Amino acid sequence: MAQDERANLEAVLLAGPPDEWIQGLARFGVPVQSHMAQRVVDLEMVVVAEESRGRGLGRKMVDHAAQDYRKRGYRLMSGSFYTHLPHLERYYQRLGFTVLDPGQPLLLRVPEPADGVVAYPAEPTMRQMWRPLAPTVGLTTVSDSHQTLQVIDNVL
Repeated sequence: MAQDERANLEAVLLAGPPDEWIQGLARFGVPVQSHMAQRVVDLEMVVVAEESRGRGLGRKMVDHAAQDYRKRGYRLMSGSFYTHLPHLERYYQRLGFTVLDPGQPLLLRVPEPADGVVAYPAEPTMRQMWRPLAPTVGLTTVSDSHQTLQVIDNVL
């Protein structure tokens, strides 16, 4: 939350556990779900009052949140936004996020012993995004007899 000198609310950031991803990990068991809740943070929203826009408040809040979560051991920040807000693609890219195509799910590799991939689903009207909070987090290729996928790795 950011306030001006008169204590008027200027900006709000909301972040928390990625509930859908955690639920999608049920087949891997509670320890993996718990680990996810301690490694991935979902950026739910960033709102800056219209009269306060253009001063970098949103960037400062996202960067501060990323630093704070990194210090607490989180390795990935994810999020999404609606396709009818196309200006947000460049905004989030400038903040270090990789923005996916509309409707494309975020894919996360679950390492040994579970060894699999879990998807964070996306509606066709949504664009998913992700930002590494640890230097080892990045994309890797996972293949089986049916498909080859680019997945986010070294999170769990």
